[in-house]
Amino acid sequence: MAYDSAVVLDDQGVPLIGHELHHDAEPHRPAPDAAEPEAQHTVVRGRRDGAQSSRERAGVGYGLPSFLEAHVAPFRMEAEDQRGFAEVEQQCPGGVVQVDGAESRPSEPLLQLRRQRTHQNGIPADGHVGKLARAAPPAHPLPKHYPLIIFSAVSTPADPPRKRANVRRFSEMKHDGEKIVALTAYDVLFARLLEEAGVDLILVGDSLGQVVLGYESTVPVTMDEMIHHAKAVRRGAPRTFVVMDLPFMTYQVSPRQALRNAGRALKEAGVEAVKLEGGGAETCRSVSSLVAAGIPVVGHLGLTPQSVHAIGGYRVQGRGPLEARRLLEQAAALQEAGCFALVLELIPAELASEVTSSLEIPTIGIGAGPGCDGQVLVTHDALGLTPGFQPRFLKRFAELGDRARDGIAAYAQEVRAGAYPGPDHAFTVEP
Repeated sequence: MAYDSAVVLDDQGVPLIGHELHHDAEPHRPAPDAAEPEAQHTVVRGRRDGAQSSRERAGVGYGLPSFLEAHVAPFRMEAEDQRGFAEVEQQCPGGVVQVDGAESRPSEPLLQLRRQRTHQNGIPADGHVGKLARAAPPAHPLPKHYPLIIFSAVSTPADPPRKRANVRRFSEMKHDGEKIVALTAYDVLFARLLEEAGVDLILVGDSLGQVVLGYESTVPVTMDEMIHHAKAVRRGAPRTFVVMDLPFMTYQVSPRQALRNAGRALKEAGVEAVKLEGGGAETCRSVSSLVAAGIPVVGHLGLTPQSVHAIGGYRVQGRGPLEARRLLEQAAALQEAGCFALVLELIPAELASEVTSSLEIPTIGIGAGPGCDGQVLVTHDALGLTPGFQPRFLKRFAELGDRARDGIAAYAQEVRAGAYPGPDHAFTVEP
């Protein structure tokens, strides 16, 4: 294992030596067919005996590489969160670590350090996965205290950071064959999780009526309810492209009504775009009016939930030749009206692929097969939070509902048994 440089800090995070300590460690040489790895800064917290000099405290007396390999790599690493230290022995990109003594050794030959949202002393959170190689046992006794060292360790390359999505970027993604990842959110918590996971587009759907508000359909959802939830999503995901549904009867009356409500969505909620259902002539006129006013619009064809009573329930659309031809014509009309993207919901996969190949704008499917330019799901459905809802197109990527019920039951049991709160969860009077 080779280390590029180090900086020593005292217990308060102040540099003991005001410049990088370069050394003549053996340079890392990757395999001939491997990409050159990049360096990831890592912080190791600790002290050595105060009587020693700064150079000795930096490990220079031992030779910096040998000091780190003898006294850092063999021992358990701890990743710092915002309130303290927590043990990790798992794959974790980047991070702040603490040496924890000779009595505790890692169970695996390699440790990968957890990414933290914030680091001490200005060390950035993003970057590559830093690996610490386990070395042989130290040749000399381990000191009681260690220096606080920032060092660079050879790391494995990570995927390059994704570009922030915008209307032009979505067009580029279609052209480049890069799939668009979209999910729904209705509050700060899920919006933050989606942004941290790198989702390209967050949809504040009027599905919040059923998922969050307990309505039987999306029809009762109001404009004020949509704005209330979209504002929360915006606060939770300030760097992600957010689209808000215009709810039932907030754009169907006239282009003027659509313009007024779409303007509210952008001004009050801070979203980047709105989504309208349907592809009839009146809807296309409303789309043109919004685009002319500088408001980006996403279209929506196939199953349009706001029209659930008119279409006879939640069923697959476009199965017959006449329905398929009409959907293709409406998709072209929405593109001509100025939509920058089109959601295709619950239509045959072959038809969705045909629509996608016929358009210059990207399509985002839900129950429309793999041929679309992107996919969207209701996040609560994808994470197993909606029991009993299992349509054919839905894949559950987690079962958070089961885990939440188990956790709530455990909490209730401990409260009733008097086991919680315990001494560790209570405050005491100062002497």
